[in-house]
Amino acid sequence: LEKIDILLPRSTATTVRLLNKETGQLELVACRQIGEEEWRLAVEQRRGGLSATVLKNKAPLIIDNVQTDSRVRDPEFFREHGLASYLGVPLIAKDEVLGVLCFFTKEEYPFSDEEVKFLSMLAGQLALSIHNSQLYEQTKKQTVELDKANKVKAEFLTIISHELRTPLGVIMQYSSMLQDGMLGKNNPKQQRASEQIMNQSKELLSMVNSILDATRIEAGGVKIERQAVNLGTFLNDFRLAYDVPLHKDLTLEWNYPSDLPVIQTDAGKLRHIFQNLISNAIKFTEKGKVTLSAQYSPKTETVKFKVEDTGVGIPKEALPIIFEKFRQLDSSLTRSHGGVGLGLFIVKRITELLGGKIEVDSEPGKGSTFSITLPTGETTSLTH
Repeated sequence: LEKIDILLPRSTATTVRLLNKETGQLELVACRQIGEEEWRLAVEQRRGGLSATVLKNKAPLIIDNVQTDSRVRDPEFFREHGLASYLGVPLIAKDEVLGVLCFFTKEEYPFSDEEVKFLSMLAGQLALSIHNSQLYEQTKKQTVELDKANKVKAEFLTIISHELRTPLGVIMQYSSMLQDGMLGKNNPKQQRASEQIMNQSKELLSMVNSILDATRIEAGGVKIERQAVNLGTFLNDFRLAYDVPLHKDLTLEWNYPSDLPVIQTDAGKLRHIFQNLISNAIKFTEKGKVTLSAQYSPKTETVKFKVEDTGVGIPKEALPIIFEKFRQLDSSLTRSHGGVGLGLFIVKRITELLGGKIEVDSEPGKGSTFSITLPTGETTSLTH
């Protein structure tokens, strides 16, 4: 308003009123050459008026004398303040009317077409600045609300997950007792039923743990504890602990050299990555094989691990989203294979925490290959 003031006739009062989208009312946000509190009170008492006309028509409005013009609702107010001519210009940005820029002169003043055009251009610049400012404030508000919502969601998922684990533990304990005949000898049907209860309970526990892991990762609660890890020994131990489901025509192959180095990494997190990738591969592979391989590159000081399967594969258009939370393949596969779509999200985030990267190569009907490349840190070569 100060900049505009030097371009106008002497003793010109200027106001800016913006539209409140929630109330639908024009609110005074700035004024010059007139008392703000007095003007604000008058605006509150005179809802609508000249500015409302400008807003409605989306076009400039000129009143030669606001003290005598029949379109003015309260000419007495303008007489008291010695205001004569009026020019109202709409503040329009992105085809949206944001408010009105008003000019009042102390004496009658004939605004020329050139002046109206020039002031409309200035109003357009002002409107664009206001629009950008409102977008910025809206974005900040949405960010705060989103952060609050994410915190509430994380707390909710954590509480629910913890609460689910307690009854699940009891169910699994009694299922184990049933299977072992501790509550009496089972007939074949009862034995199969207890096995189903145990299998489904394990699946549900895996889902609950995945939700807890994802929540901790997002909250920054997962810490990396690096230590010296003998990769050969690590993979041998991991291999012994892994079994292929008996109901599948599937083989699990291990392909890695005996001279893998000792690297600096988090063994627990690395084990978690392999468990998720291999479990995922077995889940989506009915027959064929799942292969875990490892190869050390002294030149780049990295180790590349691969988990390959001969399963259903992933469509090309789905590859960019498979590492997102709660993302799975089509609903038919989701129903037949289960899961909540967190496994690959967890794998990617943990891989990144370890300083590595994950890549995927897949083709529907031919299987998938997930590659994990990790830095070795300070390595020690081993000879066996």
